[in-house]
Amino acid sequence: MTTPLDIAGVLSEGRRYAEARMSDSCTVYDPGTATRVWNTGTKRYDLTPGAAVYSGRCRVSAPNLQAANPDAGATVGVVVSPKVHLPADTTGVEPGMHVRIDLTAYNPDLQGRVLRVEAANRDSQATALRLDCTEAQ
Repeated sequence: MTTPLDIAGVLSEGRRYAEARMSDSCTVYDPGTATRVWNTGTKRYDLTPGAAVYSGRCRVSAPNLQAANPDAGATVGVVVSPKVHLPADTTGVEPGMHVRIDLTAYNPDLQGRVLRVEAANRDSQATALRLDCTEAQ
């Protein structure tokens, strides 16, 4: 005789573990609402996101490396697509939105980067909302 699996309990525990790994913070916003302000100190524009769809903990995972257009001949390009993990109950994130990495605990090179959401992978039993991203231009 088998014991029925407590999916809700297992999922809740998985989500706790996934969120425990989210040691970074980010802001997800519609790029059409962002503004750029000239910073005289740094001689660069500072990005100020507009209306945030999400702001809080996240995790940026190692990028997926894929051969780009392998049928093009001898030259093979590489596409780098990082994933951003948000809490599973996050809503409102759509392709085309931007993710600004606000703070990073373990990789300072990520801080300040802006990524474009290409796909939001929604699963009925996900432990996190995983966003396929590319570097925003």
